[in-house]
Amino acid sequence: MPRLRHVFINDNAGWLVACSLFAAGWFEVAVTDDGGRTWKRQDVPVPDGFEDSYIRVDAPLFFSREDGFMTASADNGSASAPEYTYWLYVTHDGGQTWGYLGMGQPDAVFQWRYTVGLDYNGQVTRTLKSVVYEGETWNFSGSKWSIVEP
Repeated sequence: MPRLRHVFINDNAGWLVACSLFAAGWFEVAVTDDGGRTWKRQDVPVPDGFEDSYIRVDAPLFFSREDGFMTASADNGSASAPEYTYWLYVTHDGGQTWGYLGMGQPDAVFQWRYTVGLDYNGQVTRTLKSVVYEGETWNFSGSKWSIVEP
């Protein structure tokens, strides 16, 4: 069964993200501009090297009508020694296109803040903790984004 996430930024424009823990290398992103009556699949490619990984993508988070991102992760499928890789899909055209951005790579609009740690195998990992957009800082805690009041 797929895992579904959705978000609407107004009464008409919305995105639906589906992924599965049982279908390696698969996820779908669809967009609507009529309140969900019709949906159009978007081309959001799986990054090279992750075609056989179990991918999780969260619903987009928009900071304006043009600028937003989706967090994504993949695991190696091992129950005994799981390894996770994280990345972002970023849009600056209102979600018409989504570009891949590896953790730690810079972006022209967003400033990313990470915590750095070690995974089970002693590999260095980066976890997205906050985003700065137009001078406002947004923190991620648990499963929710919230603005940091000055």
